[in-house]
Amino acid sequence: MSIFYFNPYAIPLLIAALFLLFLAIFVLIRNTRSETNISYFFMNISAFVWQIGYFFVYISSDREVADFWQRIVYVGVPFLAPTMYHFSITFLKTKRGRSLIIPYYIFAAIFSFLCIATDLLLVDVRRYFWGYYTYVNKDLYSIFLAIWMIAVVYAIANLYWGFRKGKAGSSLERQQRKYISIAFLIVFLAALDFVPVYGIEIYPWGYLPVITCLSLIAYAIVKYRLMDVRLLVVRSITYSLLILYVGGVYGFLMYTLGQVLVERLGISSAFVPLIFAFIVVLGLDPIKKILAKYTDKLFYKDRIDYQEVLKHLSEVVAREIELEELLDSVLQVLNQELKIKNGLVLVADKNGKFFKPESYLNGRTNVVLDNKNHLIKYLREKSKIIVTEELVRMAADAASQEKKNKLERVRKELDNLDCALCVPVLMEGGLIAVIAIGPKMSGDMFSSADIQLFEVLGQQMAAALEKAKLYEEVQDFTKTLQQKVDQQTKELKQANVHLQQLDEAKSEFLSIAAHQLRTPLTALKGYLSMMIEGDYGKLDPKQEEITGRVLASSERLNRLVNQFLDVSRIEAGRLRLDKRTAQLEDVAGKVVENFQNEARGKGLKLEFVKPKKATSDLRIDIDKLIDVMSNLVDNSLKYTAQGQVIVRVHEKAGQVFFSVTDSGIGINKGDIPALFSKFKRTHEGERVYTSGSGLGLFIAKKMIEAHGGKVWAESEGKAKGSRFVFSLPVG
Repeated sequence: MSIFYFNPYAIPLLIAALFLLFLAIFVLIRNTRSETNISYFFMNISAFVWQIGYFFVYISSDREVADFWQRIVYVGVPFLAPTMYHFSITFLKTKRGRSLIIPYYIFAAIFSFLCIATDLLLVDVRRYFWGYYTYVNKDLYSIFLAIWMIAVVYAIANLYWGFRKGKAGSSLERQQRKYISIAFLIVFLAALDFVPVYGIEIYPWGYLPVITCLSLIAYAIVKYRLMDVRLLVVRSITYSLLILYVGGVYGFLMYTLGQVLVERLGISSAFVPLIFAFIVVLGLDPIKKILAKYTDKLFYKDRIDYQEVLKHLSEVVAREIELEELLDSVLQVLNQELKIKNGLVLVADKNGKFFKPESYLNGRTNVVLDNKNHLIKYLREKSKIIVTEELVRMAADAASQEKKNKLERVRKELDNLDCALCVPVLMEGGLIAVIAIGPKMSGDMFSSADIQLFEVLGQQMAAALEKAKLYEEVQDFTKTLQQKVDQQTKELKQANVHLQQLDEAKSEFLSIAAHQLRTPLTALKGYLSMMIEGDYGKLDPKQEEITGRVLASSERLNRLVNQFLDVSRIEAGRLRLDKRTAQLEDVAGKVVENFQNEARGKGLKLEFVKPKKATSDLRIDIDKLIDVMSNLVDNSLKYTAQGQVIVRVHEKAGQVFFSVTDSGIGINKGDIPALFSKFKRTHEGERVYTSGSGLGLFIAKKMIEAHGGKVWAESEGKAKGSRFVFSLPVG
C-alpha cells in the first residue's frame, strides 16, 4: 500500500510552496550582495518548508509518515517570525532593534529542535476531512505561538515607524514601506493555520495570506515595473478566492455528499472525487469572471483610461502647429489626466547644442542644458525613458563605483529639474527635445501603463516638433518676405506718387502749352485762309501750293493741340459732355461726307452703309463723337494704300454700333491690347505714317467710356486689314 495518495486539498499547498521557492530565488539573484534580499530569501525558504511540509502531511496515508512531515514543517515555521523581523531591520537600514535578531533566531532554533527531536510540543497528528494535521501540547505551544507573534508584531512596528519617518522620502521608498507594511499585516491571517492544532476542525487557509504577503514584499524589493502593485494585489485576492472556492466547494461536497454517493447510490469511492472535481471545474470560469469584475470595480475606481488619454494627446499633436501652443496643450493634458505636479519641455536649438525651455507647467523656466550636461549625455547614450526612482535603485545596485557616480550625476540633474520621469524625444537617432515630468500629486510612482503612454507620446512629439519647427521657419520666412514686400511696396508707392506728380506737372504743362499755342495757331490759320482766298492779292500757283501746305500743317498742329487739351481734361477729371439727342447714323454720315475728297485723292473707296431701320435716339455729345469717328476714319484712310474703307452703323440688343473696316496694313494680334494706351503706336503704323501722336485712340476710348460704351479693334493680322468698333447703350 502506498504511503501517499491523491488529495485535492494538498494541491494549493504545493502551488504555494513552488511559488514561494520561485520568489525566493528570483529576489536573491537580483542582488546577491544585498542583506535585504538575503533576509527575504531565508524568510521565503522558511515559508516554503512550512507549505511543502504540510503538502506531504496532507497526502500521507500513513500516520507515522504524516508525523514525520509535520516535524519537517516546524523546521520552517519557528524561523518565519525571526526572518520577518530580520527583514524589517535590513529593509529599513536601521540599527534600532538589531540586538534582538540573534535572540530571535536562537528562540527559533530551540523550538525547532523541540519539535523535531521531542514530543513536548508536537504530540500527535489527527485525521480531518482535508487529511492529517498537527495536534499539539496546548500549554507549551501557546508559549511558542505568543513569542512567535511578538516577533511578527515587532517587525510590523519597525515598518510602521519607518513608514512614519519616511514620509518625506522618495515615492519609491514610501511605496515600498507602504506595501511591505500591508504585507506584514496580511500575514496575521496565517494564524488560521494554528487553529486546527488545538483540535478545532477549521480548514487551514494560512497559505493564502502567506503567498500574498511574500509576493507584495518581493515586488517592493525588486520594484522594476514588473507589474502594477495594485494589479498584483487584485489578482492575488482573485486567485486566493478562487482557491477558496475550489477547496471549499470540493471539501463541502466531499464532507456532505461523498459518503451518501458511496453508500446509498453504490458509486465507487474512486469516482466520487472525480465527479466533485468536475462539478468544481464547471463553475471555475464563471466564478473567476465574477470575482475579476468586482475586484476590478473595487480597486480601480480611479483607473486612468490610457486609450482615451492617448487619443486626446494625438488630437492635440495633430491639431496644433505652433510650437508654444503644442507644448502647452500637451502639458495641460498630462496635468489633467495624470495629475502631475509640474512639467517642462526643453527643445534643442538649430545647432542642437543647447536645450532651452519652450513650455512649462509650474516648473523652472531659467534652465538651459548644453551638450556637456550629464542628463543630455545619458539620454543620448540610452535613448530611453528615465524614471528617477529607478535610477536611484540602479545607482544603489551599481556594480562599480564609476557607474554609481555616473548615475548619481544624472540623478542630480533630474532633481534640479524636479523631474520624476524624463522622456527623450528622438528624430533620426538624434535628441531634439526633453520632456521632464514632475511627480504625481498622489505621490504614486509611474506605472508600466504610464511609461508606455510616454513612449508613444515621445514618438508622436518627434514628428509634431519637426512639423512645428517647419511651420516656425515658414512663419519667419513669411515675416522676412513680408518685410521685404512692405519695403518694396513703400518704395513703389513713393515712386508712384513721384510719377503722379510728374504726370500732373506734364499734363499741366501740356494744358498751358496748348492754350498758349491755340491763339497764334488760330491767327495763322486765319491769315493763311485769307491769302489763299486772295484777300491780299492773287497768288501764283507756286505760292498757292506752298500756302496750302502750310495751312494743312497748321490744321494738323491745331488738331494735336486739341488732343493735348483733351488728354489734359481727361486726366484732370475735367471732361464735360454736352449731351444732345441724336441718331448715330446722321452723325456718321456727315463724318464720312467730310472725308470723301481725301479718299478720292488717295484712290480709295469710302462707303457708308446705313442701317435698314433708323436706330434709337441717343443722348450724346455730338462734337466729341464726331472727333472720335473722324479719328477712326482718318486712321483707316492713312493706313490703307489701296482698296476700300467701309463705315457701318447698326443696332442690336440695346446697343448701337459704329464700325470702320479697311483693307489696310492690319495689326499683329499681340499689339491689339495696347492700341488704346497713351502714346502707343504699332511698329508697322510708325513706319507707314511717322507723324502720328499716339493719342487719338486713347482719347477715343476715354470719350466712348464717358458715354458708357465700349471700343475695341479686330484684325486677322499683318496686311489683312482691320476693324475698329465702338458701341453705345440705348437710353
